[in-house]
Amino acid sequence: MTDLAEPLNQALFGFTRVISVEVFCDESSCNDYPTYHFRATLENDKRQRIELLSNEITELKLNCFHQFPYLRASDVRAQQLDHVTLKFTEEGFDGIAFSCRKAEVRRLN
Repeated sequence: MTDLAEPLNQALFGFTRVISVEVFCDESSCNDYPTYHFRATLENDKRQRIELLSNEITELKLNCFHQFPYLRASDVRAQQLDHVTLKFTEEGFDGIAFSCRKAEVRRLN
């Protein structure tokens, strides 16, 4: 099984400064059983920006969002959690943690 987390971790490496964080509800599910998504814009020392978009998030813990210096994804499909394939944590810190069904990183500039 291909590791889902490694390409995400490679794309996130060096992008530690938080420009914006957004948690939003999928409009089609807001009434009954809401589905939430997470979007963060991160910047590196060269002022390049990326966007981390995570779909169907659960267990969101957000304590500090000035920087995410050690944000890493883990592939948790082997744990067979309901609707969860990835867990994001900040190694050694507790600034942010969440689980999600899928995630992608896009370059913004």
